[in-house]
Amino acid sequence: MKTKLNFGSGTDILKDHFNIDCGEIKGIDIIHDLNVFPYPLPDNHFKEVRARFIFEHLDNTKDANNVKVLDELWRVCKNKAIIKIWVPHYNSKYAWGDLQHKRGYAITAFDPMIKGHLGGYCDHYSKTNFKINKKEYCGGKLLEIFKFLRIHKFLIKYFNNICGILYFELEVVK
Repeated sequence: MKTKLNFGSGTDILKDHFNIDCGEIKGIDIIHDLNVFPYPLPDNHFKEVRARFIFEHLDNTKDANNVKVLDELWRVCKNKAIIKIWVPHYNSKYAWGDLQHKRGYAITAFDPMIKGHLGGYCDHYSKTNFKINKKEYCGGKLLEIFKFLRIHKFLIKYFNNICGILYFELEVVK
């Protein structure tokens, strides 16, 4: 089995990745509802996960939520594996422009998955642990100009659609 996972691949099938999604799409390696746990994947297998615009589609209930998804990804990943996540910023048209989206995200969204965050206040969420290697605001050329001028955080907070996408790289800590 390949050691890179394309999690929630949709039609973006990658030949060098193991592709999993809920739809019957040509090229999918396993069809599985990503809100149902455990995933039919082996423990400690993957060295990289690509989760491009899937988290916002997943349920947010007691039985299925982003913490449980990250717990499952932690389980199937090797120590030091990298999980690359793209999600829509909560204040953008991308968060709410699709009827299947269930949430948007802030730049701090995955911080509670770090043990000791906020003095350990969130440690009860999960027994897993991650290190955040990267978190970035993504957008067009205008956002890059605002980053250069160091005013992007203010503008993103108070004006819609300055930043459409957030990118995170989480490292699995076992």
